[in-house]
Amino acid sequence: MVSNWMHATGQPEVRLTAGLVCELVERIVSAPRRLFGGGWAVLAEPGTVHRPAGGLLVLDEDLAVVGRFPVPEDIFTKSESSKGWPWYWVDIAFPECRFDVSPDRKFAVFAGIDRIVVVDRDGGVRWQVRHPVRFSTACEDDDIPRPSCAVFSADGAVLWTFVPAEEAGGGNPAVERWHIDVASWHITMRAVTQYGLDTNVLVHRDGRHAGYGFVEHFVVDSGEPDGHWVRWADDGTEEVVISDKFTPVDIHPDGEPWLAISGDDHALCIGDFQGGPVREILPLAGVEDDDWEVYEDAIDELLAACLLSRDLALTCLYDNNLEGVEATMQVIFGTNPPQRRGIVCYPPNSEVPTDGQELDSVVVRSAGDGTWLTFAPVRGVGLLKRWHFRDPV
Repeated sequence: MVSNWMHATGQPEVRLTAGLVCELVERIVSAPRRLFGGGWAVLAEPGTVHRPAGGLLVLDEDLAVVGRFPVPEDIFTKSESSKGWPWYWVDIAFPECRFDVSPDRKFAVFAGIDRIVVVDRDGGVRWQVRHPVRFSTACEDDDIPRPSCAVFSADGAVLWTFVPAEEAGGGNPAVERWHIDVASWHITMRAVTQYGLDTNVLVHRDGRHAGYGFVEHFVVDSGEPDGHWVRWADDGTEEVVISDKFTPVDIHPDGEPWLAISGDDHALCIGDFQGGPVREILPLAGVEDDDWEVYEDAIDELLAACLLSRDLALTCLYDNNLEGVEATMQVIFGTNPPQRRGIVCYPPNSEVPTDGQELDSVVVRSAGDGTWLTFAPVRGVGLLKRWHFRDPV
């Protein structure tokens, strides 16, 4: 199969072989959330006779279970399709719940459609709030409720909650950012925010920078910027540092750089928090200007992306192939300078689709050290695996 990139550039595509590092034995129903302090959190498959535990799992870097939290009752909408659990992975376009775990692993927070709940390891409720339901503003269908969001700070002292608030005139509620002091569980500050619940909040480890935007595949093009990197001041005010038509998707664990997908799903945007320029990386980088018509007809669509290191990005691409084959693939890009490095190839029976197979339902998350996690659910359930490259990239 000839890829668009090879057709447009005349260069063969390099194939990069992935090797399995480790995998989680339990099956899961959510994308992994990278935790401050290292490790991950995932939702386990609901309990069965043979696997009665389920719950929110806390994993170390080797995907070993080091903690487990019970899921609060009714935090998921009990529809016929979900039966109280999402039939899809939790942080795709329209989740029912978002979650996080404190750095000391003592508390877990669940943010649902109409409430936010903090629990301890035994399921005891430490703090909660009910809030009005907010509907999506990023989708043509305005009847899709969005869950709220809550994130612990890197030192565990603060829980930031993003809470829909009642408005005098009714309508879709605005969102406020609350600071919760974890030692006392008291609200110490409330402030307005640009965040609209459409994506997860990406929080910098410095506790002052964050990113959020619309869900890229469901954006109604208003002509206005819909992605924001912001700075939070001590008094709670929120300053927009960078605003454009993109969706923030990753911050490298060391704090620099950040990564976003452009609003038309055709380019990566990469920048830093030091005021440096924002650089654009095209999936078909290397195509000459006079070949733009070829590029436009054969455009790759970016489905997801993450930073494997400060200089490498892993992307999931949809390739409307020139041979008439609709294919998907994972492609590695160098970010400095921008350069397409090659296609990721997984071993047989890896349960990770490769080129030519459906890839829309594959989640990728970076550990920041050159390794990455994949979750390829079938009917919402799948395995979590960690990978590395067998040879230097």
